[in-house]
Amino acid sequence: MASIWERLGEAAGYAIGAAIFGPAAAIARRERRIMRRAFHGWLDEIDAERLRPRAKGMARRTGSLRGAEPIPFEAELAPFEKRARVDVALALGRDVTAFASKPFAGMVHIDETSLDDASAKELAIEIQHSALGKLETFTLDLRRDRVVLDVAAPRDVETWIAIEKALAMLVETWTQRWTSYR
Repeated sequence: MASIWERLGEAAGYAIGAAIFGPAAAIARRERRIMRRAFHGWLDEIDAERLRPRAKGMARRTGSLRGAEPIPFEAELAPFEKRARVDVALALGRDVTAFASKPFAGMVHIDETSLDDASAKELAIEIQHSALGKLETFTLDLRRDRVVLDVAAPRDVETWIAIEKALAMLVETWTQRWTSYR
């Protein structure tokens, strides 16, 4: 948590920047700051470790999702693109792949999969009924060894926590189901 002096200095800096660069730049910086605070607020809560970012301006951390057992993951925030990615470790016994997406205000679709049609529909329903289904838009890439969620960066800690819980629940469910999948 930043001290009062840090916040005052930051506010003064943004006010000076707004006067020099214009209101649009100030609004964009404020939006990026809100995304970063939400991202780091969630990850600080679960004691995630900072990693070196892949590119300038990005934030990257690793930790464990809070499920029945800790589930390792890596999260990355690209505030200039307003995107976030969560890469969760998964250990399935068989080669199961699926690419799910949810367009703006739509239903979850399974675009590519190695599953049969009934299992693909069940997978889409599971994702839709989880907290991920409440998100505006996302893509989810399910592979034998990992699940990669690419989402528009949430602007509050509560949404990040809901994403964490949904991913933990889905990973645990899929691990139990497809460890013996034929």
